[in-house]
Amino acid sequence: VGCYSIILNNDNGASTDEGNVIRYAGSGGRRRGQNRTAPQSFNQDWNNVTNAALRRNHETGQPVRVIRGPKLQGTHGTSADGGGYRYDGLYSVFKAELVRLPGSMLLTAMFTMTKL
Repeated sequence: VGCYSIILNNDNGASTDEGNVIRYAGSGGRRRGQNRTAPQSFNQDWNNVTNAALRRNHETGQPVRVIRGPKLQGTHGTSADGGGYRYDGLYSVFKAELVRLPGSMLLTAMFTMTKL
């Protein structure tokens, strides 16, 4: 079973949202109790449940439902429309990879998704 849906609302700035194409930073890499916006402190990996589920979507072609929220940076969030959460359709996980982001030696799971 893969990932049913993701919520784009607030992250550490590693994700990008261009509307029809999303680069989504995976989960993990922080000590227990650290806020989602805290700097990553160790490598992310495929053993993390969220990362493994999204990787499975990539492998099987199962689409992911995308929900956007009011704290999402850029023009695709819901704050200009009064806030709340908005379902924005199905996305295909086009790419799943572990990468080193600019300025970091730590691995981050990155998922590239395209709107169906």
